[in-house]
Amino acid sequence: MITDDFHLTAAWTRNNLNRGRFPTAGNHQKLYGKVTVPGSDVQYFKTQYDIRQYFPITQSHNFTLLLKGRLGYGNGYGQTNGNDNLLPFYENFYVGGFSTLRGFRQNSVGPKAVYNDPNGGGCGNVGGNNPCYSATEQSVGGNAVALASVELIVPTPFASDEFRNQIRTSVFFDAASLWDTEFTYVSPDPNMPGKQYYYDYSDPSNYRASVGVAVQWMSPMGPLVFSLATPVKKFEGDRTEAFTFTIGNTF
Repeated sequence: MITDDFHLTAAWTRNNLNRGRFPTAGNHQKLYGKVTVPGSDVQYFKTQYDIRQYFPITQSHNFTLLLKGRLGYGNGYGQTNGNDNLLPFYENFYVGGFSTLRGFRQNSVGPKAVYNDPNGGGCGNVGGNNPCYSATEQSVGGNAVALASVELIVPTPFASDEFRNQIRTSVFFDAASLWDTEFTYVSPDPNMPGKQYYYDYSDPSNYRASVGVAVQWMSPMGPLVFSLATPVKKFEGDRTEAFTFTIGNTF
C-alpha cells in the first residue's frame, strides 16, 4: 500500500536535568505532534507526550527515584466517501520491548486482529446468515497508549569507585495500556474461535505490568543496557521476553 501523506509537525522540549549522562535530578519533557494537510491521501493527526522525572532520595544522589510516563493519541479527521477517516494502521502505537514495556516481546502487547468470516463456517454455522468473527494472536496496535514506570536507581553492587560513573543499576515496575478508541466491544459468540484473545482493551483494569532489574553501562562502544524482567500481569496472546539487551538506548 502506497500513500502520499504531507505532514505539518511541531515539537516542544523542556530539559532541566542536572547532567547529560546518568542524571539524578530534574526532568525531561517532550511533546510531539503531526497532522496531514489537505491533498494527502489520508487525513489524520497524531500526538505524543513523554516525561522523565528524577527525585534524589539521598543527599549524595546514590539512590534516585525515576518516574516515567507517556501518553499518545491519534485519529483521523474529516470524511471520505461519507465515512469517518481513521488513523492509518501504519501510524498505530505499539507496546512491548525495552522502550515501552520490559518483560514483553517487542510490539506484542495490545489489541489483536479480528477477522470476519461472512459464511460463518468457523463458528459451526456453515451456510448460515450470521457472520463469524475470529480473534487471533496477531498484534495490530492501537490509536491510544498510556505508559508508566517507577524505577529506583541504586548503587551498583561490587562496582569499584572507578566504574561507578560508568555503570547504573535500577529495579523497576512498568505498566502499560494500549487500545483503539474507535473499536466498540461486544460480547463474543460462545463459539467464537480465539475468543481468549478478544476482550475490552479500553478497560483500565486490562493493563499489563512487569517488574525487573536493569543495568546500563557506558562502554567504549556506546550505552549498553541489560534488563531482566518478568510480567506480573499479562493476558492470553501476550509474548513474554525475560532478558533484553540494547545498544545505544538509555533509561
